[in-house]
Amino acid sequence: VKFGAEYRHLNNNLTDGSFTRGFMYSGNIGEFTSDSETCNQLCAFSTGGTFNAFRAPSFDFYQAQADPYKTRLHSFAMAGFIQDTWHVNPRVTLNAGVRYEYFSRPKDKDDSLWNFDPVANGLVQANHAGVQDPYGNPCSASTGDYPSLPAALAGTSFSPSQGSWNCNPLSSHANQIIAKDTNNFAPRVGFAWDVWGSGRTVVRAGVGWFFDQLPSSYISQLMFNRPISPSTPNALFGTIIDAGGQPYCPVKFIASCGIGTTIVNPAVQASPYLPDTVNNGAFYSAAAQPFAMYARDTDHSDAPYTRQLSATIQQQLTDKLTMEVGYIGNDGTNLPVVYNSNLANEANLLANTTGGYLALFPIYTMTNQGGSDYHSLLLRLRANDWHGLRVNGTYNYSKSIDNASNGIFPALPVSMPNLSIGYGVFGQINPIADCLFLGNLCQFSITSFATGQTFTQNNPLTLPTINFSPGAVTTTGAGQVINSRYTIPQDPFNFLRDDRGRSDFDQQQRVVIDYTWDVPSLSKNHGWSKWLDYWQLSGVFTASSGQPFTIFAGPIAGEVTQRVNVTGPVQVSDKPSGAISSSGLQLASHSAVCQNPIKSSSFLGNFLQPFPGTACTGDSGRNGFTGPDYVNMNFAVQKGFPVFGEGRMLTFRTEFYNLFDRNNFFNPISAFSLDGQTPNPDFGKIKSAHEPRQIQFAVRFTW
Repeated sequence: VKFGAEYRHLNNNLTDGSFTRGFMYSGNIGEFTSDSETCNQLCAFSTGGTFNAFRAPSFDFYQAQADPYKTRLHSFAMAGFIQDTWHVNPRVTLNAGVRYEYFSRPKDKDDSLWNFDPVANGLVQANHAGVQDPYGNPCSASTGDYPSLPAALAGTSFSPSQGSWNCNPLSSHANQIIAKDTNNFAPRVGFAWDVWGSGRTVVRAGVGWFFDQLPSSYISQLMFNRPISPSTPNALFGTIIDAGGQPYCPVKFIASCGIGTTIVNPAVQASPYLPDTVNNGAFYSAAAQPFAMYARDTDHSDAPYTRQLSATIQQQLTDKLTMEVGYIGNDGTNLPVVYNSNLANEANLLANTTGGYLALFPIYTMTNQGGSDYHSLLLRLRANDWHGLRVNGTYNYSKSIDNASNGIFPALPVSMPNLSIGYGVFGQINPIADCLFLGNLCQFSITSFATGQTFTQNNPLTLPTINFSPGAVTTTGAGQVINSRYTIPQDPFNFLRDDRGRSDFDQQQRVVIDYTWDVPSLSKNHGWSKWLDYWQLSGVFTASSGQPFTIFAGPIAGEVTQRVNVTGPVQVSDKPSGAISSSGLQLASHSAVCQNPIKSSSFLGNFLQPFPGTACTGDSGRNGFTGPDYVNMNFAVQKGFPVFGEGRMLTFRTEFYNLFDRNNFFNPISAFSLDGQTPNPDFGKIKSAHEPRQIQFAVRFTW
């Protein structure tokens, strides 16, 4: 009998100070040299050409956090096991045991985590009872005007959710982010059977349960829920509409004017903003812009686990040759999935009557409800020391299916409504918000003077892409892999079923052959000079099917994805300039269902949510297409020289990676559209490949 126990004390101190350095965005390089585009066109006209276009070189917006996001998480993990082995008879061995795992709930020593509580319908700070919205407002039945604007525009906007917030104050402290999970018992059993008693035919099989602990980053993400109050703004408008008749812009309502790049200087923010001698620069520029909201689903937070099954038959064919056939299966449960649980309110932020200011944000919720299935047929052939040659050849035929291959929170410092309404409408008079939330101005018509024909085109939703993904930077010198990552479920109302498809890492077939050949002694076998001995050749050959990818639109404003509709055959190749044919594909937003949303006093349908509780979705499957195959050969040759006495060897080695210099491409750009309305000019292009042939030389002296 074997038994054991383990205890681990875990301290995770996580700090993200990147947003304290701030970031500035401009979609027009001309803003850095002159005023805003609309003001250059309209202000000059309204002033008879006397307007100075170089008065206020500016930008679109700027954001910086005053303090870094940080948390100190403390937890522990305990485990114990007991197992035993029985020799049922001389040819059968049975092994069985059980393991118990307990992962404590991480506690934040500084109470700097805020979780969205669906019962309270608001943010709840760890170990506190109060309910707040992202702007730090306490629970209240009514809310005011749109809050993410400079003070100069106060009273000129609208009230999200019609000024109503259906929140519920808590009567006790909210101490749970994840639920206590105490039933993690993991049994396992296996056997080995020497079929004929000769040791040449052996059957092995085993099955077991295995629990896992989620990374601390899945908890620490909640630190970004820290409320941002309008009294302590973190954002600056670079351009702003003169809706209030303020003196910084020659025209009202039809143009936006630049504030000036000097506004990022705190001294300029505190100084009078001429010609206004009463109000300072912050009055015209500073605003609160909270992060997207993040949540852990407390009711579905049990530890993920897998059930693993394997069965093999191993047959020794000769003294040097062995063959193995087997099956490997894996079934995952309680896997983390991230989805936007607030799309119903966010896409209907003008008409819903429950969300208050929460309707201005996505709520990226991690719920441990995902599942996976993996099945694999294994064939393996091994040749051992045949004239110095050792070869292993393995073939896998497999399929992996899940409804989420990762559980990664998007890093989104600006929400879709605040990006399109705050910075867009009030900052730049950009009509994108009308298309997103009202379903208006998504198209425009052009009539040809020559033919009289009228053509309808879709308006591009030119929203900035704010990407703070760690994958945007590499530290190894390797080039960034450029492809399209479908990471947000298109249907948050039915994501477990709708997103079930091939896993991101699924490869149907894979062959790996590795070998090492110690060339027999030429001096002993052929009488040649001993200086020609000590050769070794080795290599690894790999060939596999391509990995799957999804054709989709988005992420629209960094938040919404919509898979395409398939209307005919779609051709996929490894042609870099066009690996995917665009024929047979249709944007989901162009379907009849999504182009005819319903509208009422309580619901304003659009191409994001045409009907209450119904997302605009495409009929193509997640990971329904397969990328280029992968074939690679690595080869090495080395020669040893016995020098300086016995037991000493000088070895020269040359290694060839991708020996035949084959083009092994990554998946193509599969974002059919970036905004859900217009085609992506890069769709179908391949912009990344594995490394070309590389040759490496090495010298080693052994003594």
